[in-house]
Amino acid sequence: MKNTIILVSILLLVGCSYSQPDSWHSSYYVPDRWLRDPKFSDYKQKREEIEIGYLERKFRYEEYMDKMQELNKLYEEGVRNREDDHYYSERWIY
Repeated sequence: MKNTIILVSILLLVGCSYSQPDSWHSSYYVPDRWLRDPKFSDYKQKREEIEIGYLERKFRYEEYMDKMQELNKLYEEGVRNREDDHYYSERWIY
């Protein structure tokens, strides 16, 4: 009886270790579809445009830094406003 339990346990362990990924995993686990932040996407696109402009020597380093700081400042203000709006809307729900 002991040998049978040990054999079944080993077969179960071996069978689970050789299993293939489930088909649901590929269709449901898509993080880029779960989380979409249009403000971040816009920020990222504008940041890339500034970086490409600097690499193509369309403006100097000082202008690049000024544009990046301005973009970061605008994005941080937008995030802060969004968090404040979210906080107040949640606060009044309860």
